[in-house]
Amino acid sequence: MTQRPVPLPVHQTPALPMPPADVSPPAPSVSPAPHDWAWLRRQAGFALWSAGYLLRHRLPPPFYYYFGGIGDVFLMTAVLREQALRGHDPALVMTDWGDLFAHNPDVRGLLPVEVRLPPLLQRLGRPVFHPYYALAYDPVHDRHPAPPYPIIARMCEVCGISGPVGIRPYLFLTDQEKQGGLRVPRQVAIMSSGMSAQPPFLNKQWFPDRYQAVVTALKSTYDFVQLGSPSDPLLEGALDLRGRTTRRESAAILSRSLAFVGQVGFLMHVARAVECPSVIIYGGREHPSQSGYACNENLYSPVPCAPCWQQNRCDYGRMCLDNITAPQVIDALRRQVALAGTTLPTETYTLPPA
Repeated sequence: MTQRPVPLPVHQTPALPMPPADVSPPAPSVSPAPHDWAWLRRQAGFALWSAGYLLRHRLPPPFYYYFGGIGDVFLMTAVLREQALRGHDPALVMTDWGDLFAHNPDVRGLLPVEVRLPPLLQRLGRPVFHPYYALAYDPVHDRHPAPPYPIIARMCEVCGISGPVGIRPYLFLTDQEKQGGLRVPRQVAIMSSGMSAQPPFLNKQWFPDRYQAVVTALKSTYDFVQLGSPSDPLLEGALDLRGRTTRRESAAILSRSLAFVGQVGFLMHVARAVECPSVIIYGGREHPSQSGYACNENLYSPVPCAPCWQQNRCDYGRMCLDNITAPQVIDALRRQVALAGTTLPTETYTLPPA
């Protein structure tokens, strides 16, 4: 039996409602120097802002933050939904990607990232939650320990949640946004690289020439729309939207697509949030049961070293990714397109009482 990791401490402390649009905390400073009057002014500005904010909002709601990649930050929406289902008030979220939480009924307000705010609220006895799922990084082997159960469930557990939890994130689009998401008639969204992610993981990266083979084989059947970064390899035969959409526009495109083809990362999570059937090239870095969604076609290679959870190092030539062929992806895409327009099933994971 796989041993469960020791849960990280639950930092209990709720958050502050959203400040007016023109009010944000002064930018943090790094280190003071003797007679650094600018640093002192910034410190004083933050203290005054914090005092005024707390006076205006005497009982701030639960406060959530996550210092990590955009995909992991977005997964906080799953935690917020589970807390709301258990009767918790809408939360305040500290993030630089507030557009991902817009129109979310589980969110009361947003704050820009200010690293001094969580400890300040903790000292004041307010509930603060940091749903960080990863255990200590091992730089020698370039890996985090593999989570023994879904990372969304782990994030919920860190926040003190028990019982069944839904393994899916949430994103709320307006009708107008959805209408703008249809760019071509038989729309299938696709990516060609994940190397613009911060940080980039080579062990998630499938091969651009194989993505191209998928487009070439099916471009007479589907109209491909390429999402991603301007630096991603161009896919000939696809509508090129690399770097030309906002995050919410990309979500709207996924919401109107017959399916999505890509790899583990932010767009995979957004596609699930907007009910877009997906084909996800996993390889062997992660197991789909750890980070994915059962409603997708998850192409996983059960090679002896998988799942390794290494980021960029590989002593085996990334054979787990090499094992996945373009014909496999093509067959999987045809199956997933049949699910377009349906409500995808949500798997659950039951967490024991704390």
